[in-house]
Amino acid sequence: MPEKELLRELGAYITKVRRDRKISQQQLADLSGKMLNTISNIERGLTDPRAGTLVAIARALSIPAQELITPYHNTIIKENNSAVFMETVKFLHSLSDDELRKINRALHAFIEG
Repeated sequence: MPEKELLRELGAYITKVRRDRKISQQQLADLSGKMLNTISNIERGLTDPRAGTLVAIARALSIPAQELITPYHNTIIKENNSAVFMETVKFLHSLSDDELRKINRALHAFIEG
């Protein structure tokens, strides 16, 4: 996947998570210790952030840094040929944290039971 496309996808993912948490770009900048312009450029895919910046953003968003450092959230969907898998991942991305916790508990109960 071309680097520019990865940067756009990374920016779109950060924007989605930030909006899901109802955090403004300025709040994310403050929480991460980064400049507003930096956050804006990353979200628009205009800059290639350093790992330390991604870690700071991930902490500010309360997500594992691995989600940002490894752009798996879109490459998995594109590299997997299963339409059901793709639909499931897209559906899961649309859920709130509380809904995801409920699904996680139900899956564990299903597998263990």
